[in-house]
Amino acid sequence: MDIKERKLLLQTHPLKIFVDWTTRYASLYFLWDHKIGLTLLIMLGPSILASYLILKYIDITALKDTAYGKIMPTLMTTKLELFRSVIFVVAVAGAWLQNLMLIMISLSIVILIWMIGISIQAKKLNVTE
Repeated sequence: MDIKERKLLLQTHPLKIFVDWTTRYASLYFLWDHKIGLTLLIMLGPSILASYLILKYIDITALKDTAYGKIMPTLMTTKLELFRSVIFVVAVAGAWLQNLMLIMISLSIVILIWMIGISIQAKKLNVTE
């Protein structure tokens, strides 16, 4: 399995998804108070550690046969990853400016994109698990 495929499969692991989502949005709390160092530590540290531990100690090849593992390669395009990052920048701006509405809009857009993308790709690939 090449590095690109391992990266895609890593994104499907439940622990990785949980860590990424919780740390990303939990870090906004500290950004709200303009604690940049703590924000970066919380935003990046656990995610990097989780990625390392999952890749080192967990066989992620089993994820390839799951429904989500089957549609993930079509969902995690470079364009979509860039778009998700840009949308998160809106949440970061909202936290820095202490504007809860920007954070909520950003979070809603990301959830909506995931829901639509998963639904469309599951229908395309006829994944019913």
